[in-house]
Amino acid sequence: MNFKLFISFIIAFSVTLFSFTIKAYADMGPKPSITVKVENAPEGEYYIDLLEYNSGSTERHSESSAAESQYSRKAVDILQSYSEDNWFARLGGIMDPKYNRCSGDCTVEFSYSVPDEYKIIIVTAGGDYFVSEKHRSLSYNSNVTFDAANVFDGSGSAPAKTIYEEKTGFIINTFIKLIFTLIPTLIIEGAVWLCFSLKMKEKHNRLCFLLTNTGTQLMMYVILEFYADTGRWLILIAEAIILAVETAVYEIYAIDENRLKIAGYALTANAASFLLGIPVYVLSAFLIRS
Repeated sequence: MNFKLFISFIIAFSVTLFSFTIKAYADMGPKPSITVKVENAPEGEYYIDLLEYNSGSTERHSESSAAESQYSRKAVDILQSYSEDNWFARLGGIMDPKYNRCSGDCTVEFSYSVPDEYKIIIVTAGGDYFVSEKHRSLSYNSNVTFDAANVFDGSGSAPAKTIYEEKTGFIINTFIKLIFTLIPTLIIEGAVWLCFSLKMKEKHNRLCFLLTNTGTQLMMYVILEFYADTGRWLILIAEAIILAVETAVYEIYAIDENRLKIAGYALTANAASFLLGIPVYVLSAFLIRS
């Protein structure tokens, strides 16, 4: 193994190991959110909240406080005690309840540790309430419309579907974030490519690099965007698959290149683009809220 290849392996191993030591602080970076726009709202004052599933017991404050005296006692009691099928109102936090009071059509934003899957509950000041169907957010910053038409009209025939999530903005912003993160990735891996001086078969050099790296980075982007909450092991498994795919492709199109050199390039390039790409991805998620 030559010296340059040895150094590359050391760098790749070091930065990968370093990634496991980085602490993720709860108050850093962009926060997920769910913005609910209520249409055809019930008459008078009402309260809206998200319900999240909790298989364990969840205790709520049951004593009235001075801060709660401004709210409808009937509505507050319902929100605090609701526990059907282990679905509980968030209330902004168990220790410091928050009640979202509205009148007429309104928009309420829920943020910080919002659930991926939730229901919406609306409670009138008089104590009538309605719970929506279960819904799973399509994006990190979700915008949904809750249509309350015919919910409190006394007909007893509430619609089966009440939540509608905006998809157009999500698709456009996702594409923008993809471009935002893909370009730096290609630059980083291109720099590593030049350092290793890999030579491909005629007419395949740039095209092979571009198509291979674009395809594999698209795969990593999808995982970061939609499955990052599954855990770091899924991302590492995806990185291993990408490493194997890139090594195999470059071995097919390389001109008398050493297999160890090709593997060294793939490992170094992916480790560098992954670690340096994380800040870019977080920044794009913060600037381009979809």
